[in-house]
This record gives sequence, structure tokens and C-alpha cells, in this order.
Amino acid sequence: MFNSYPSVALVATILLGASAASAQIRGVASKPAVTATVAPKIEVVQTDLSSTAVSDGNSVSGIRGVLSSDAENPAGDKDTYASTPTLHSQILASLPLALNTRRLKDDPDVQKYLDVAKLALNGFEIHTALLAGHKYMINNCLGIKVSAGEFLMKIPDPDLRVENTGLVLTFSISQIAMNAFMFRFRPDVTDPTEMCHFSGRQGVGATADNVRLEMHFDPILDLQQCKIGSMGHITQIWRIGKLRMSPLPSPVADLAGNIIEDALTYASNFNVVDRLVAGFNGLAGAQCHK
Repeated sequence: MFNSYPSVALVATILLGASAASAQIRGVASKPAVTATVAPKIEVVQTDLSSTAVSDGNSVSGIRGVLSSDAENPAGDKDTYASTPTLHSQILASLPLALNTRRLKDDPDVQKYLDVAKLALNGFEIHTALLAGHKYMINNCLGIKVSAGEFLMKIPDPDLRVENTGLVLTFSISQIAMNAFMFRFRPDVTDPTEMCHFSGRQGVGATADNVRLEMHFDPILDLQQCKIGSMGHITQIWRIGKLRMSPLPSPVADLAGNIIEDALTYASNFNVVDRLVAGFNGLAGAQCHK
């Protein structure tokens, strides 16, 4: 924890002015003893965060973190790694309108589809993971690496409706509690001979209030196959009313929102889209076999 850590803020303030090229700190022949100083725990509070990800076809979603290997950790320290999330290409690949296809918004039974999908989503629990092994950097020697972290997100009373451009899904979660987050920080102030690798794992707690999703998409029904042929162009906007993380060094405070937003984007790319497609396909199959 940072209450026994030397002053990250002091070292990081110096490094903020350094370019990526000049930020590497050279080691010395022998490793001097480190005298720990007590630094206060810092609670980072960010308000009115917003993250937009646009996905179409095989495109990679708007993930901000970059994979970081174990070589950037202290010697012998290993992390688990999450692959960079991409969307389901088969479902999201462009499917042109033809005689055997129809935009779901134009289907005479569209309200039935909306009701079934809403029922499938209401109360749905999503076990969401941070993108382990991904780093979020301000410059080459200043940033955070995610080692581990999960949280539970339960969807309450979603709204799914037809608009001119297709369908719109919205829901709001009053609070998400996030425990047992494990981060690594750069610079590693406990190792003055090689400060530009990541530190050992540090525990961080977090809460997010008033978390909202607005997702726009335009599904295409494959009338011959009796299922959704494409979810079309998807735009998803996550908003967080207030995010708290503690303890966190103030120089990297602005990265906190990116870490949570990446996890939310991952969840909506997979869990929410999967749930919608399953609901739509269930009714499409039933309609075909009447």
C-alpha cells in the first residue's frame, strides 16, 4: 500500500517533464539502501467521465490499454493477461439488405423482439474483469499496469426502443463496488537502480456511481436463416457520474477512468451484445416455425 511507499508524487513530477526518449533512468554499480517515507493515502475522485466506442465489421473496439509483458515487471513477477477485446466479426460483419433480409426496426413484430430482449437483460449479472496485463501510460516512465481486478455489474430495468437510425439500448446502475484491484505503478520508487519498470502489486479499492450505457445499433434479420445476420454499426457510450479510487498516486490519477472504461467497453462488446443477439434469435426462430 502507498502508506509505506516512498514519495511517488515527487519522482513522478520530475518525470512528467521528461520525454519518452529521455525518461529512462540509468542504474548504478551498486544498489543503495532505500529509506521509506510515509506518504498519505490519496483518494482520486473523477466526475462526469464519458467514453465512446464505435464498432463495425472486424474493427477493434475503442480499448485504450496496451499489453505489457512480464519483462516490464520486477524480476520474477508475473501477471495474467487478457487478450485485446474485439467484437464478434460474424455477427457484426456488414450484411447488405436484400430480398431475404430486413432491418429489425422495420419488422412488423419489432415490439415483440424488443420485449424479449429487455426481459433477457433485466437483472442480468455480468462478471466484469479489468484488462489484466494492460498498461496505461502518461509517458515512458509514468503510468499504471493492471495486474488483476473484477467487479459485478447487474443490469436494472433496461430501456430498448426504436429510433430513426435503428435501436437504442439504455440503462443506469446507481453504484458499482470494485474490490481487490491489483495495480503496478511506474516509476518503481523502491528500486532506484531501475525505476522505469513497474512496481510490485499494490491493492486499490474503487467505487463508480451513476454508471450509464447508451448503445445505438441497427440489426439486420436474415429471414432465410431465421436469425440476426448482423448487429450493424454499433456506437456505445459509457458515462460514469463519479469514480473513486484509493490509494492512487496523484500524477497518474487521470488514468483511473480509462482503466474502468476499458472494462465496461469489454463487457458491452461481449456480454451485452451476446445477450441481445440470443434474445432476438430466440424469437426469430419461433416466428419462422409458426
